[in-house]
Amino acid sequence: MTPASIMIVEDEVIVAEDVRASLERLGYGVTSLVPSGEEALERAGRDKPDLVLMDIILSGDMDGIETAGQIASLWGIPILYLTAHSDKKFIDRAKRTYPLGYLVKPFREAELAAAVETGLERAKKEATLLAEGAGNRLVVEKAQEAICVIQDGLVKFANPRATVLGWSLEELMSRPIEELIHPEDRKAVNRQYAVRLKGKRVSRIYQFRIVDNKAKTKWMRASTVMIDWEGRPAVLAFFYDIT
Repeated sequence: MTPASIMIVEDEVIVAEDVRASLERLGYGVTSLVPSGEEALERAGRDKPDLVLMDIILSGDMDGIETAGQIASLWGIPILYLTAHSDKKFIDRAKRTYPLGYLVKPFREAELAAAVETGLERAKKEATLLAEGAGNRLVVEKAQEAICVIQDGLVKFANPRATVLGWSLEELMSRPIEELIHPEDRKAVNRQYAVRLKGKRVSRIYQFRIVDNKAKTKWMRASTVMIDWEGRPAVLAFFYDIT
């Protein structure tokens, strides 16, 4: 089995080399060590690693959080943050990129091993569910993630966890997905949805606001893939509350 590939984004050379040595001892492949957000974007698009270890504080114009958000949006590559900062403002910003977790520096090799293994397993689970799609309803219904099938702009299926959207299952079924989206975000989401429905290449990750059945606003992250639903094209979407 090919070992998982990991990119390290860290501007402290000694720390980066120590992390690389630990990962290689643990049996993982390291695609590259990069010191800046700009270089990380270039290398991520070229190497497509399975996971990115991202320092929150980087030198240059882009910090780790902005870089992670772009990597996730462009290529859907999962992120595990490395940080010496537990400041709430950093954590609140970082949550918007829906990372697999955080490692607070300095950390032991055993902690690194546990975080990477857990993160990769979680990413693999999501990818498997996306690949299986709605063909296995039992898997989807029992999943811990909020999952909906959207077809012709309507919610055709929602699993029990989809109530995180702020609506009951009865309210969600056959409801136009547009009604759930904040008015200011509808145009952008509809444009991306239309492009995806045509089979064109577009990011499978959306971040937008929704309005629940009590008129309260939430920030959501949706990870999507095209599927066949009852013989016709549809979108399978995983929703995560990142409010």
